[in-house]
Amino acid sequence: MGGGYPCGPVVCPPGVVGSTNDGNTCIYSQSSPIPGCFAGYGDGGFNPGVGEPVGCRYNPNDNAIPIACPPKNQIVTTIVQDSAGNPIGGIALTVYDNGHGNFTITTAANGKALFSTWSGDHFKVWPQPNALYTFNRSQASPINGTANTSFSCGTTTGWPAPNGIRPPCVIIATANSHIKGTVYNDYNHLGTKDGADDAWLTTVSAVGTSTFTGAVQSDGTYSITVTPGTYSVRVPAPPAGFKAVIASPRNNVAVGSSDVTGIDFSITPLYSISGNIFNDYNSNGKYDQPSENAYIGGGTVTISGISYPVNAAGAYASAQIFTSGPYSVIYAPLPVGYRWTTQNPWTVTLGKIGTSPQCTANSSLDGTCGNPNNGSISKLNFGMNNDTPWIQTSCSDWRQDGGITNPVPKPAAPTTCGGASGPSNAYASVANTICPNNPGVLFSGNTYNVANFTPGTVSSTNQVVGTSSDPEYFTPVNPGIFRSSYDYITKSVTEGQIPITDISTASAAMCPDPTNCTLPGSAPSGVYSAAGDLHVKTSTVTSTNPAAKSYIFLVAGNLYIEGNILVNIGASAVFSVKGNIYVAPTVGNLINGGTINGPSVNAPNIEGIYSTDQSFIVQSAGGCQFNGEPSDGKLNIVGSVVVKAGGVTGSFTNSRNLCKEDPICPSVSIGSTVYGGGSITAEGLTYILNAPTVIKHSNYSWQEVAP
Repeated sequence: MGGGYPCGPVVCPPGVVGSTNDGNTCIYSQSSPIPGCFAGYGDGGFNPGVGEPVGCRYNPNDNAIPIACPPKNQIVTTIVQDSAGNPIGGIALTVYDNGHGNFTITTAANGKALFSTWSGDHFKVWPQPNALYTFNRSQASPINGTANTSFSCGTTTGWPAPNGIRPPCVIIATANSHIKGTVYNDYNHLGTKDGADDAWLTTVSAVGTSTFTGAVQSDGTYSITVTPGTYSVRVPAPPAGFKAVIASPRNNVAVGSSDVTGIDFSITPLYSISGNIFNDYNSNGKYDQPSENAYIGGGTVTISGISYPVNAAGAYASAQIFTSGPYSVIYAPLPVGYRWTTQNPWTVTLGKIGTSPQCTANSSLDGTCGNPNNGSISKLNFGMNNDTPWIQTSCSDWRQDGGITNPVPKPAAPTTCGGASGPSNAYASVANTICPNNPGVLFSGNTYNVANFTPGTVSSTNQVVGTSSDPEYFTPVNPGIFRSSYDYITKSVTEGQIPITDISTASAAMCPDPTNCTLPGSAPSGVYSAAGDLHVKTSTVTSTNPAAKSYIFLVAGNLYIEGNILVNIGASAVFSVKGNIYVAPTVGNLINGGTINGPSVNAPNIEGIYSTDQSFIVQSAGGCQFNGEPSDGKLNIVGSVVVKAGGVTGSFTNSRNLCKEDPICPSVSIGSTVYGGGSITAEGLTYILNAPTVIKHSNYSWQEVAP
């Protein structure tokens, strides 16, 4: 029930419940409107619906004070202005008129927008989204107005005077500014977006009195709409596997009435390096598993000054901390007695964006580019083995005036090659029962260095001639004349009127085909010559049939030793070669398959005296097998070898490699003694004693006995 309305003289119709107070008011039920008045909570009668009479508003909240019906279509005025009161035109506003929907109005140049069809019921007004301004009310919290209570558009309470206009709603607008910049993946970490650098798709926040955010676009740019003030501009922490180049936050970014640009952020990907240390038995620089295994002796891998330990499985792995660019990767230490079969250090490049693959592992045969971040390197392996080839002499002197580098393995517990009676692997020159106190003397000119034999030593007596402080060089008695040279022996034989027989003549009964020669056949002792190259197959010079044989072979070309040449005790064979002497890969004793512990590994292969005006070259069968066993055989020379007899150029070149057996046996043995069958004989010494007279030199002592 409610109070009456002064709608003019009203006669309450029959049947209406109620009574009159002042003759002009009907007391009636809300559900029974009388003619001329509209009762109820609807739209107040301002805009009656179809079939509804035009009448007075029924006020259910006040039945003591009659209120005249207000006029229809009152006006709601909204003004948009800046903080100084200056009008702002062109601002779109939304008005919600309760029960009648949303309406759009726009401010004119004077900043005003009129909603002239207001029903008089509740209403709301708010600015529509606008990137140029920020309003003093959130666009999600509109200004509310009600018909009979206080509201923020003015100070009037209750109903205004009839035909009145409500006080305007005033909205303060502040012109926006922007913070702009670029957020990107800085692959070359130079702090400038260039090359292959692309967008880091994330969000940017400007934190001040209020917080504003913006999204990074596909081209890496962003723009945040802010009001004037001072901000801390920031991006999230870099994702895992990245680090900041231009770091967040950027503090004290002052924004006035204009945009602020260049507030950039960048991150760069991080990479890692990993690999293994392995025993490269076949020396091919590749980790051939499972035939090759890891080196488990520890050590450290250092990458640009940061060290990482090698674990018990022979593996190392860096942290993911390296930016793109070149790096030096070093493993240390090289174990005593080992040599590298791969590069050390490696020089690699991480994160080569825009290339495929996106890194380079230099010449590593195992190195692989991939994750993390598609520019890291795995399987950057270091190969090594302790198969450093070396040479050993027994009961013999060794002269090499240019200096000798001959690392002797000498493990912690020295062993012998070929069984208990074999030579020790602790010395470059060994003694035995034939020469118990004289393993031999090393003549090295002026370049002896103990490190050149490490970890072993020269010999048990360490007899060395020729150091930097006390040099000693070989000087022929007659300058420029080497008595084992091809020219000297040829001249000596000719001057001594000793016959020289062409080895290929039928009458020589020696070697009709110099390319396929077996010595000496039934030929008598003497001097034989080959006008060109000579290829010698397996041959034996005997000490009977019927007398001891003694030969000099003068070879004008190269000598190719393609089989064992054995000279029995009491016999003699001297080869003087103008060219090179080549020992075929097939000449030697194979030691793989377990025969290393047998004496046959030390059986002689070449016996006699060999002089070349140029070089003595021991050829290889091709390196190590996958299991580390050698393809080469151990070459045993009993007698003497002279190189550079021509006085100009030449060397002793050893290309043999016994691979994983190198720590036990030398690949070449030269000496005056023969090891084998459990006995040691001084066979090589007889070659000097039984050498042809023409190559011997008589020494005379002169003494004046009378005036």
